[in-house]
Amino acid sequence: MQSVKTKKSLITGIVLLGISVFLTIGVKLIFHACVHEDGSKGSCFWAEQAVQAAGILLILECLILVFAKERSAQRALSLVICGTGIVTALLPQVFISLCMMPSMRCNALMRPCTIACSAALVIGGILNLFLNRRTQTS
Repeated sequence: MQSVKTKKSLITGIVLLGISVFLTIGVKLIFHACVHEDGSKGSCFWAEQAVQAAGILLILECLILVFAKERSAQRALSLVICGTGIVTALLPQVFISLCMMPSMRCNALMRPCTIACSAALVIGGILNLFLNRRTQTS
């Protein structure tokens, strides 16, 4: 089969990769969870760890998307990125409880930033799915 990767699809893949890298690094350095004074690790720490693990998975998915040439592979990877993005958005607070106080760093910063990055990944995945919707013609 011939290579059918479009320039728009490549750009979308690179943007998705950038968002995934930002999420993975950002959750540790910029919008990390609460730091307890006594050094203990609360559930928000484990939510941060889970988001970072999901971010690593998203990086791998986006790398494969960038190098995938066939439309069918790009569509499948776009769906996988959307699914992983949805799960990532649900990790803090839905799957792993955060601190009870809304003013805590995990609720005020980590959760909204994770949701924003995940939403951008889902939207980008849907966009890439739309860009690769046409069937191949011989």
